[in-house]
Amino acid sequence: MNPRALFVELIQIVGSSKAKALITSEFGDISRLWMRDRIDEQIWFDLLAKARKVAEGEPLEYVTKRREFMGLSFHIEPGVFIPRHETEELVEYAMDMINEGEIFLDIGTGSGVIAISLSYYRGVRGYAVDISRKSIEVAKKNAEEHGVLERITFIEADVFSIPWVFKEVDFIVSNPPYIPRSFLRKLPRDVKREPTEALDGGEDGLDFYRKLFVDSLDFIRGKKVLLEFAPYERTGLERLLVFREVEWYRFMRDLAGVERFVEVLV
Repeated sequence: MNPRALFVELIQIVGSSKAKALITSEFGDISRLWMRDRIDEQIWFDLLAKARKVAEGEPLEYVTKRREFMGLSFHIEPGVFIPRHETEELVEYAMDMINEGEIFLDIGTGSGVIAISLSYYRGVRGYAVDISRKSIEVAKKNAEEHGVLERITFIEADVFSIPWVFKEVDFIVSNPPYIPRSFLRKLPRDVKREPTEALDGGEDGLDFYRKLFVDSLDFIRGKKVLLEFAPYERTGLERLLVFREVEWYRFMRDLAGVERFVEVLV
């Protein structure tokens, strides 16, 4: 079976970029497709089946089981939040902020991309917490794959039910759930396949921030905090920070010039 014919058929089903991603997941690099004279029939049928799943609304990363992040490849499974490329910028800010020897806490670690990237590139140690057992299992697998499992303590729990962990760390980082509940039904169908608990930020999207800066304020005094948020929530988040009289804060922009991150000294 002809490689070009396979590529054309995949494009017809899912479009060019996703066709390339499916081919890369199978062959490691799209150039290896063109090096072949023929494609094995089973591979052909498998790729077409994957393409149809994506066309039906299954997230591409759940089909390929991989996601590239910060130059590393991470294992992803259904039921685990898929990291966004914007969060790479959160990690870049975090790498600039965390000092040698400081301990981090990654809240809502998902597949572990934030914690693992910090440990891999900065050599730091820390805690990674998530309420999802599957997420913790996947994150541990990724940490082992990238050689940082011994540097990260993974905990399956609601972080606000284990306040002792805040006392163990110097730096808190998170890409928390921040989508207002009324927005959830309007999300693209592939995003709706992701775990609701990783998306649902409550009525106004600020539930996590209230729990951190109101309910847990005494536990995080003196800590550095770096969070991602939805740009349309900036005003509400700033009101919360002012109300709680945090010591200092600043909003930071992503590469598109949009304020998406906030650094707080509590």
